[in-house]
Amino acid sequence: DFASAFAIPALPRPCNMRFDFGGGYAVIPSLDGPVGIVDRSNRLVSLVDVRALLGSQGHLHPHDATFLPNGDLVVATWNPGRISYWRRLPEATEWQV
Repeated sequence: DFASAFAIPALPRPCNMRFDFGGGYAVIPSLDGPVGIVDRSNRLVSLVDVRALLGSQGHLHPHDATFLPNGDLVVATWNPGRISYWRRLPEATEWQV
């Protein structure tokens, strides 16, 4: 049997969870379109709706995401496969294309 330790309604179909070990954050892509960033308490601190922002260019189903050493994100989508780069804004918990 499996029991979920926590759930984030904004991320209904999470694919994985990758950690920024130095910063205490984790990034979670959801196949429905958003990519969320959670803090050490598993609180959602930022949400990038990749599908809403780039869906017309084929970025429909975020399947993987990872932090780069500078805090930026790379998001890979499934079917069709696309890669997008999201820059972390200075002094913010938001990312932009």
